[in-house]
Amino acid sequence: MIAFVTLFLGLILGPQTVEVTVADDVAFVELALDGQVIGRRDGAPWTFECDFGQLLEPHRLEAIAYDAMGEEIDRIRQWVNLPRSHAEIELALDLDDSGQRSRVSITWESVEGKAPERLTASLDGRPLSIVDPTNIQLPPYDPDQLHFLRVEADWKDNLSAVAEASFGGYYVDQVDTDLTAIVVQTSARSQLPTDGGQLELRGPDGSSKLAAREKGPAEVVFVRDLRAEKVLKKVVGRRAPNRAPSGYVPASLEKEHRARFLWTIPRARGTGERRYVLFPRSADFAASDGELPWLLGRMSWPKGSPDAQQLADAVAVSGLNAAQRGRRRAVVVVLGERASDISRLTPQGVRHYLSKLDVPLRVWTTDPDSWKDVDHGWGEMTDVSDGFKLAKAVRRLVKDLERQQVLWFGGIHLPSEVEIVGLPPGVSRAN
Repeated sequence: MIAFVTLFLGLILGPQTVEVTVADDVAFVELALDGQVIGRRDGAPWTFECDFGQLLEPHRLEAIAYDAMGEEIDRIRQWVNLPRSHAEIELALDLDDSGQRSRVSITWESVEGKAPERLTASLDGRPLSIVDPTNIQLPPYDPDQLHFLRVEADWKDNLSAVAEASFGGYYVDQVDTDLTAIVVQTSARSQLPTDGGQLELRGPDGSSKLAAREKGPAEVVFVRDLRAEKVLKKVVGRRAPNRAPSGYVPASLEKEHRARFLWTIPRARGTGERRYVLFPRSADFAASDGELPWLLGRMSWPKGSPDAQQLADAVAVSGLNAAQRGRRRAVVVVLGERASDISRLTPQGVRHYLSKLDVPLRVWTTDPDSWKDVDHGWGEMTDVSDGFKLAKAVRRLVKDLERQQVLWFGGIHLPSEVEIVGLPPGVSRAN
């Protein structure tokens, strides 16, 4: 009965025009931003002016259709400045004769229009065997315990999608596929109770209980300043990726972790009024591909002038990228000497935005002297100007990731609108 004509796929700031299309039985439409009605239209043209503000934040945009009696007849929603994929997976868990979930049916859609090149699935963190990618058999499980199912699909050109579902235990007769991931971190002397305790998510739409918890893989997105490239190459030298000098302590990600790199010079896409700035990204790298210092120093970057970089903008996009799969995560920006940045966003604004996404930001620099006594807005910086300092920073990053856990709650919520109730001392949202 109602649909958005305007789709916001990039990072959105400031005043924007929003258009919807409606069926004949719609009398009027209201537009709401983050739960607050900001406009009403009683007829064509069905367009609204919506101001997303000058501070980059996630938003929930809703259009509500009413009939002539003032009764709501349809509602649509789109998330703005939150991860959105060009591919999606849907899960359906089927019951067998004994009433247990015996298999999961999988459907997908992508801009490629093809089946994924790779499909993986896990139940409670343990990999599942896949014979038929559209129909995966589930192993026997305890119906009195809560279980967490994850399915991931990968296409070419680094396109991917992930879907999760929880079932069993308290939800023995339910399957919850609408879940919100909240990443928390523990201090060195604290931990979450094994059963999750009395954790609860509270938001404007009510509250929801903990549906699942996991550690699972971690993802780190690196943004490397082109001005740091020369120093990093000198730091790592020409040695092989897994060969270290005497006395060197390894600085690798854990086996299940993945790292990717986002270039700092964007490419424009789209036509007419809708043009998007896209930052190319690398494939994922595992620990077996080499130590992180070596990857940072020897990674081949697309050619371009350092003066054309949009570092702050690239870091904001990296936050979206890191949060997309709902995993433990971090974004690391490696800065060279201090210089101008032609980004439309500021470092302060980007730090604020990543905190709203629960994505920790780490800032490293190969030239700490040029950043001294300057209000640069990036916050605390770590010196990585030589090999041992860089290795130390990587090991600290890995330790921080190991302190993270992912909590899954029922329903889809804006991270900035919810709070977790019942966290024990020493446990907080990731930052």
